[in-house]
Amino acid sequence: MDGQENPLSLIQYLDFKTWLPGDILTKVDRASMAHSLEVRVPLLDHEFCEYAATLPPSLKLRGGEGKYILKKALEPHLPHDIMYRSKKGFSIPLAAWLRGPLRDAVQEAVLGKRLEETGRSLDIAEEEGDIAGREVALHGRVDHGRAPGRAAGRQVDGRRPSARLAGRR
Repeated sequence: MDGQENPLSLIQYLDFKTWLPGDILTKVDRASMAHSLEVRVPLLDHEFCEYAATLPPSLKLRGGEGKYILKKALEPHLPHDIMYRSKKGFSIPLAAWLRGPLRDAVQEAVLGKRLEETGRSLDIAEEEGDIAGREVALHGRVDHGRAPGRAAGRQVDGRRPSARLAGRR
């Protein structure tokens, strides 16, 4: 990178060096090993990646549509509704677990006697006198399902920098 790159290329480079190895590829690797699966990521072939990095932004992103040239190349081979459907995430039902089968264990770990004995509190709402804030979180009136994305180094809206730049969800 010579410092003269366009913003999209810089953001994609950042994703390639940080988000992929530190988040997505790590998760895929762990999940596949846990189930004795062999997983390949063909679009990360180093020669393909080097070539893709040389493409102008207009072939990567057009009209808010990412992977523009790849989709155009595959249009004759895949149905339009498959090619251009919205992304489907692989999120876990964390909010449902924390309100259901894990509720008592988490409540004890976070609000239990052991924590109280340390003199610390993880419940900021309670520290500020807002007992209702804790009850809202515990009883499901607020969904904090995006919190793991923030914990993984993403921004508050849960999207990677390149997705925000492209205007995608």
